[in-house]
Amino acid sequence: KFAQAVVDDLLYKTVVETKLNVFKGYAKLDSGDWAGMNTNLVDAINIYATLLTNTQIDTSKQTSINKGYVMLNELKNAVDTQNRSVFLIKYKNLLEEINNL
Repeated sequence: KFAQAVVDDLLYKTVVETKLNVFKGYAKLDSGDWAGMNTNLVDAINIYATLLTNTQIDTSKQTSINKGYVMLNELKNAVDTQNRSVFLIKYKNLLEEINNL
């Protein structure tokens, strides 16, 4: 909420909101709430997808944005298959990629 109110950078705000939804999904991993995780990741994908069509973002970051989108979808696929180990690997790789934006 702080970033939404203070920061003017659309890329930063979108990445923070995407991370929030990914973290919410990750928090449900121990309880095994795969349906809740799926909902959080769908929200994260929908928020992140706004970056794909935004023309105000620097074109040099577009490759990383596209890669992050693919990784988000791969993370959702790990939730769909309910594979905890794959989820954790995809989660780590996704965060590394979007932290570089």
